[in-house]
Amino acid sequence: MPRKGDFPGLQRSKRKDGTIALHWVASRVAIAAGYPVKTVRLHGYMEGSPELADRCQDLQAQMSAWLADQSRADKPIVFNGTIGGLIKLSMKPCPTVPTTTKPRAQSGSTPTICGS
Repeated sequence: MPRKGDFPGLQRSKRKDGTIALHWVASRVAIAAGYPVKTVRLHGYMEGSPELADRCQDLQAQMSAWLADQSRADKPIVFNGTIGGLIKLSMKPCPTVPTTTKPRAQSGSTPTICGS
């Protein structure tokens, strides 16, 4: 009997005609981070088959690689609503902003968050 861990992201749903539909579903964390693939229909796979396990593991690996890619330009800044999340975001370096010919602020003015 295959273990549940062999089929990461696999969800089963019963159809009106009694058959079982198989889908791989991305994690909530990945969806919240903007992962473009929410669900994949797994048509043509036998439930519990090694091929189904391979496909689920492949889809899970693609999602994990996407989440781990820190250099992707479209990675959104995600705030989870906690104090810890706020501290984590405040520790990230500020994005580089092109310099302008505007003179620097005089002392006594309000500094920006990034200190520029």
